[in-house]
Amino acid sequence: MTDLPFCAYVRVSSKHQDYNAQETIIRRFAEYRQLTIAKVYSEKVSTKKTRPEYQIMLTALRNYEYGGVVV
Repeated sequence: MTDLPFCAYVRVSSKHQDYNAQETIIRRFAEYRQLTIAKVYSEKVSTKKTRPEYQIMLTALRNYEYGGVVV
């Protein structure tokens, strides 16, 4: 296992939806696996549109800022 913290990514496709339940599940999983979540990237956008937070997260992962991502 890596010593780097992890990040998380949550997304909903409509502004009327809420991603709090997704984040809660991710945090519970991370706690169970003893992972540190340094940042949660979140978006309310359709997959048909560009996802800027997703792209920022991918860049950070490519730069080894995180040990992985939990989705």
